[in-house]
Amino acid sequence: MDVKQTFLDWTTHTVPFGKEDSYLKDLLPSYLKKDKFGNYYHIIGNSSTMFMAHLDTVGGDKEVTIVDDVEGGFIKTDGKSILGADDKAGVVIMLYMIEKRVPGFYLFPVGEEVGCIGSGKLTNYLLKNSEKGKVVIGDNEVEIDVPKENIYKNITKAIAFDRMGYNSIITHQMEQRCCSDVFGNALALELNKNGFEYDLDDSGIYSDSAEFAGVYPECTNVSVGYFAQHSDNETQDIEFLASLCEACTKVNWENLPITRNPGDVEYLDNYYNYWGGKGSGKNKSGYNQRNQYIFDDEYDNSPADYLKNREKDVKVNFFFDKEFDYVSDVSFIGDKMVDINLSGDRLGEEVSIISDFLQKFQVDYDDLFWDGLVLVIESQKMETKMTRNELLEYIPTLNLEDIDGYNEKEEEEIEEEEEEGVETT
Repeated sequence: MDVKQTFLDWTTHTVPFGKEDSYLKDLLPSYLKKDKFGNYYHIIGNSSTMFMAHLDTVGGDKEVTIVDDVEGGFIKTDGKSILGADDKAGVVIMLYMIEKRVPGFYLFPVGEEVGCIGSGKLTNYLLKNSEKGKVVIGDNEVEIDVPKENIYKNITKAIAFDRMGYNSIITHQMEQRCCSDVFGNALALELNKNGFEYDLDDSGIYSDSAEFAGVYPECTNVSVGYFAQHSDNETQDIEFLASLCEACTKVNWENLPITRNPGDVEYLDNYYNYWGGKGSGKNKSGYNQRNQYIFDDEYDNSPADYLKNREKDVKVNFFFDKEFDYVSDVSFIGDKMVDINLSGDRLGEEVSIISDFLQKFQVDYDDLFWDGLVLVIESQKMETKMTRNELLEYIPTLNLEDIDGYNEKEEEEIEEEEEEGVETT
């Protein structure tokens, strides 16, 4: 299989959720089967490994004009559309592995870009149709919930090929652990035998593999060499992709160590802090009025202490929210938002926007908390967390710059500077 040509073939058109079948009908291999949720799959051998790469892209419904071999080995578009390397790069890797007959369960989910629709429906089905079974985790045989269907029951690891960059083996998605460090290091070691420099990365946002973290012990996401995804500047290092395709045929997937129990829920301790418990300050709008903060990994204290220690570095932007007649402020350390104070009415409106988004894409949850900086979604006794900046990728209407009054002070300062410039001349 020609990796480059296959990639070019798969990126001639963007593929919105719901149009996977129509746009990819001439590309999807005939051996692929379709499950009841719209996902495609193929099984080789009796493997305990699931591989996945989603079929849909962002970017609406557009023809793609490719600009080839830019800056030595990179592929991009003419700047009028996304490229779709997210996640056609992963698709190409899996097609290559299938051609080389690497044992595995190959899953091609639909609707990842709009809330992991296909993988989410599949995992919900697996969770509801499971039974107690024993799995070897580390040195112990542990009883966990195992899917009843034969094609899913023996899987212990789920690997997505859907991460930007060159080096990531994702251990956490949305700050929740999805694979053990032992597993991640073993996979990195296998790949690095082929000249790569993979390492553990706990900054994953969300991919299809995260949906399986409550079902299978080891779930991760691997860098595939694309950059600036979801933008018209998206690029793919095609030489890296070709090398990774070959490397993936040499990994000893079946013998990677399994040490994480999917029933254990573990979060990054020092990324996120909740003051006063989940009920504190919560009102009928469904958000938590107590501010939550994001701070550097080197600090293991409270957000208040952190901000005090870094007070000289904090820049506070005050602005008047004209719509809700409220003086708001946002604090930054560098370009990182660390605190926010918005009116209760503004936060209530944003909760509605987020709720509508989740409902639109059929994301099931039990409760939602939002303070303007960090979103917490509770579902089936599990928590998912996302920062405001991460949400902007999916809900651009949350951009603070769209608030009437946010840029007013900045505009006034620019006008004053221009006036001073005129007087000087």
